[in-house]
Amino acid sequence: MQRVYRQQEQARRGPWQTLTEHRQQEFADMEWVRRQLAWWANQCGICEGAGDAQSGHDIQQCWRAESKTAKEMVQRINDQVWFCMFSGCFLCSSVPQEICNS
Repeated sequence: MQRVYRQQEQARRGPWQTLTEHRQQEFADMEWVRRQLAWWANQCGICEGAGDAQSGHDIQQCWRAESKTAKEMVQRINDQVWFCMFSGCFLCSSVPQEICNS
């Protein structure tokens, strides 16, 4: 009798535990994205990759010739990504307000 009760209890907890684990993973993923955005905010990936100590600028302000392709790609992405009304960042328009550091 007690064994049957434990089995039923585990069966009842299964979906709830799965949901909880799923939400915890979503939170961890969102935190990782936030940390990445914070680290890359106002940092040029082109100059950073080239080892330039002066990488503290946005890719749109980069003076390197190699940045032309990246700038075009960023523009294409910005043209294609649309957020619901008032959900995207007003300043950078590249990420949801929820995770923007601006």
